Amino acid sequence: MAEQNRRIPRANRRSESRSAKASARQVKREKSNSRDSTSGFAVYNAKLAAYFQHHKASASKSLMQLVVAPWQSFLTCLVIAIALALPSLLYLFLDNVQSQTHQWDQPAQISVYLHKDAKQTAIDQLQQRLSENAVTDSVTFVSAEAGLSQFQSVSGFGDILDSLEDNPIPPVLVITPNQLELAQLEAFTTQVRTNAIVESVQMDFEWLAKLEQLIRLGGRIVAALSLIFGLAVVLVIGNIIRLAIASRIDEIVITKLVGGTDAFVRRPFLYTGMWYGIGGGVLALVIVVIAQWWLSEPISKLAQLYQSQIDVSGFSFSQSFMIIASACILSSMGAWLAVSRHLAEIKPE
Repeated sequence: MAEQNRRIPRANRRSESRSAKASARQVKREKSNSRDSTSGFAVYNAKLAAYFQHHKASASKSLMQLVVAPWQSFLTCLVIAIALALPSLLYLFLDNVQSQTHQWDQPAQISVYLHKDAKQTAIDQLQQRLSENAVTDSVTFVSAEAGLSQFQSVSGFGDILDSLEDNPIPPVLVITPNQLELAQLEAFTTQVRTNAIVESVQMDFEWLAKLEQLIRLGGRIVAALSLIFGLAVVLVIGNIIRLAIASRIDEIVITKLVGGTDAFVRRPFLYTGMWYGIGGGVLALVIVVIAQWWLSEPISKLAQLYQSQIDVSGFSFSQSFMIIASACILSSMGAWLAVSRHLAEIKPE
C-alpha cells in the first residue's frame, strides 16, 4: 500500500512536467509567430516606404532635368500650349455666344393673330396669362384699328384700304421671347395655338434654326480639333521621351541587369511627361487670357454699333483645371506609350 501511494505522486509529477513542457512549447511558438508577423509587417512598411521614396525621387529628378535645359523645356511646353489653346479659344468663343444671345436685340417675335369677334375680356385674360409665362419677356396688344393704321403707313395703300367696308386686319398679340432655344419656343407656340380665341400663330424660326445649327457645328469642330491636337501632343511627347530613352540606354540596361523592373525604369519618364503637360497647360491658359484681353475691346465696340453689350468672359476655375489636367493626361499617355514600346526592345545580355 505504501509503495502504491508513492507511485501516485510520481505519476502526477510526470503529468505536470509534460503539461509544463507543452505550455512552454506553445509560448515559444506564439513568440515565434509574433516575431514573424512583426518582421513581415516591417518588411511591408519598408517596401512601401521605398516605393514612395522612389516616386518622390523620380519626380524631383525629372523636374530638375527640365530646369537644367530651360529653353528646350519651354519650347516643348509651348508646342503643347499652342495645341491646347486653339480648341480652347474656339470653345470659349462658342460659350460666350451661347451666354450672350439673350442680350441681343433679336427680331424674332411671335405674332398671335386673334379672331375678329374675340371679346376684349378674353383678350386681356390671354395677354395676362402669356405675360406670366417663363418664356415671354413682354406681350403687346395691337388692336385691329392700330394694325390697320400701321399697315396703311407702311404699305402706301391708304386709299384702297379706306374703300374697304370691313377692316381685314385682326387684333394681334406681339410676344417678345426672353430666350432663343428653338425647342422651347416651338412647344410654347403649340400651346398658344390651343386657345379658343387664337386664329393662328406666326414666327420666323429660320434664323434661330441657323444659329442653333451653327453653334452645334462649332461644337463638333471643337471636338474634332481637340482630338487632332490631343493626338499631336501625344506624338510630340512620345518623340521627346524616345530621344530621352536613347540617350540613357546604358543606364537602363544596367538598371535591368541589377534587377530593376520595367515599372521602376518607366517611372522617371512618366514624371517627365507629366511636368511637360503641366507646363503646357499653364502656358495654354496664359495664351487664352492674352487672346481674351486682346479681343475684348474690339468685340465690345462692335456690339455697341448694334446697340448691344457683350462682356467676354473667360474660363472658370474648374474649366482651367480641366485644361491643365487634360494636358497632363495627354503628355503622360504619350510618355507611357513611348517608354512601354522601347523598353520592350531593350533586353540586357
